[in-house]
Amino acid sequence: MSTTESITELDVDDISPGDVAIPTLRAALTDDENLVRDRAAAVCVTFADEDVEVVLPLLPAIVTAARDENVNVALKAVTVLNVVAQQRPTELNEATETLATLLTHDLPRVQLFAAKAVQTIGAEHPEWFTSHPEPLLEALRADITDPTSEATELTGTMADPLQRQFAAVSHGEQFQQYSVQATAGNLLIEIADRDPAAIAPYAPAIMDALTAEDLNVVACAAEILGRIGQMEAVDTAALVPPLVECLDSESEVVAARAITALGHIGSATAVEPLRSAAKRYDNGDLRELAVRTADWLDRERA
Repeated sequence: MSTTESITELDVDDISPGDVAIPTLRAALTDDENLVRDRAAAVCVTFADEDVEVVLPLLPAIVTAARDENVNVALKAVTVLNVVAQQRPTELNEATETLATLLTHDLPRVQLFAAKAVQTIGAEHPEWFTSHPEPLLEALRADITDPTSEATELTGTMADPLQRQFAAVSHGEQFQQYSVQATAGNLLIEIADRDPAAIAPYAPAIMDALTAEDLNVVACAAEILGRIGQMEAVDTAALVPPLVECLDSESEVVAARAITALGHIGSATAVEPLRSAAKRYDNGDLRELAVRTADWLDRERA
């Protein structure tokens, strides 16, 4: 098969690599016609599932397809990238920026497949994402949306099974978005741990994340700020007040991360707030962490 138009005649459920030339498939992935690009991406999904080696020569075109305005093409392309990530993550160095950007795609399933790929690649090579903190921060701070919200007014008149179905869809979609946020947050922490200078310019945006409704986002932001605060070149004075406010968070995880971050930053201005917070804590471990951190800061300034 040698023409891109003929791609549309293929049965993606019954196809083998010998049925289509790689150059033809590569050209079809960037064809002007949506149907051609969609069918080419579907063929790539089939090939990747059967033998990931077949799609490796097509990776640049597949990465481009993952940014396609047609969501069907983008979803299939990112599906292929996820398959490659699980089996050959070292092949995707050049795909990291695209994958990070896809974490905020309009379609939650695209976000999810991108997050799975990012998580796998980041586990082996977090440094590959050091140049792309911006899309990761955008994903961390993204609002969680309910895809069923427009139907909320109708659910009261629906039969119970339909109401339960809507609730299940809502829960599932939002859970996927939380998973994406967690992936972005964990990778940002890893980057900040390895190369805080890469994250430091984004400190204002990270401080803004301390006011997020999602306490998991707040906890991630606090930990990242702690890493940034260890840099001598950073003005830590601005980091301390928002972290001090987190000491009274309803989440003990957030409070613990804030205490630890203040310890990393090492500012003496945190001593009294830490001692004051310790007196309010019912949790003995949290109280001890606050006291020990305050004592350490006291010794450092003495």
